[in-house]
Amino acid sequence: MSLSENIRAFRLKKNLTQEQLAELLGVSAQAVSKWETTQTYPDPSLLLSLSEALEVSLDRLFDRRTPSVEDASYEVFWLIRHARSSESYRLMREIGWQMERGLFKSRPKEWSFQSVEKAASSSYGADDYGFTMISNGDGPFFSVFPEPEAAYGPAIGDGENIRELFACLSTPEAMRAALYLLSMQEGCVFEAAVLGADCGIAGEKLDKVMEQMERLHLVNKEKTMVDDRMRTLYIACPSHRLIALFLVAQEVNYDENNGYMLQMGYRSRPWLKEGNEG
Repeated sequence: MSLSENIRAFRLKKNLTQEQLAELLGVSAQAVSKWETTQTYPDPSLLLSLSEALEVSLDRLFDRRTPSVEDASYEVFWLIRHARSSESYRLMREIGWQMERGLFKSRPKEWSFQSVEKAASSSYGADDYGFTMISNGDGPFFSVFPEPEAAYGPAIGDGENIRELFACLSTPEAMRAALYLLSMQEGCVFEAAVLGADCGIAGEKLDKVMEQMERLHLVNKEKTMVDDRMRTLYIACPSHRLIALFLVAQEVNYDENNGYMLQMGYRSRPWLKEGNEG
């Protein structure tokens, strides 16, 4: 499409009249009309203001098929900024889905829109430069993991901290306590006996579980005087980080027999360097 056609198309998409667009740009409605009928073209000094008024990049305005990173980022920025709060994360995931589709370079070059909501199953892309993960269903998310020059080994280390983390969730009692704390309001103050009663945990097991919850950073422990008696209180601090771990863990357990919407794996080297060293 030509610049004239694009100005008209994006103006109508924004539900703007020629008069309204003209007012935003400080020009006459007749000037906008002439742009849209190819009688004249916008002054170069107006192009940036025009793209902002129409909320499109200059690349799209001129129908350039290979937009710059700056222009693409600008458009995504405004799309998210102007979205309702309730829609922001859904839109971000939608954009992530389109980025993942772009990884599949062997697909036909002609791009057609396909919403992530129509991707009924999970998706991933993996090659020598990183990987992505998209989950659908009850726990939808999109993640991208660009690979550092030294691979992922330095971030993982010897794995001992990670092993300890999973050990904190290795018993039914600990998992019940973690889910219980994640259902609490941040800052809620309670005694261990309250959690124990609600989760069916008592005695030494309760002491161990509370230590594990501290290790998971789900609680902060404080000692304070109450009625002239020193008491141990806990402050709930539920975190999105543990929710993220649970959602990714569900993908690790994903039944591949259900199939993936998209999958790409052209990796030619191991995920960790020998000895797990940078």
